[in-house]
Amino acid sequence: MKIRATTSWDTERLLTGRSTRWAGSSSPARIQDNYSENIGNAVAAGLSNVYHALEDRTLGRNLGTYGMLDMWDGVSNLMKEFWPDIHRKIQHKHNQAMAREPDNPSH
Repeated sequence: MKIRATTSWDTERLLTGRSTRWAGSSSPARIQDNYSENIGNAVAAGLSNVYHALEDRTLGRNLGTYGMLDMWDGVSNLMKEFWPDIHRKIQHKHNQAMAREPDNPSH
């Protein structure tokens, strides 16, 4: 995934960060299903049944686990897309605060 060097929080960047969860790309002109992501999360959800009692091993629990894995993957992709902007904003505020703070040798 390419990260653009802009400071805008536009719709295209939101979609780029989230769409990598559902679709991979073998070439810039062709989008394909991201099978490895989907199958990997489904297998992880199924394997998580090992930690639950037999009566709790239900389709609903598996779908809920799969949904949570999907959601966190999406959040992670969005953070990867927007982290340079967030970091730049935080660093800018930190630098401004440090510039206003008088030198205090007792600290």
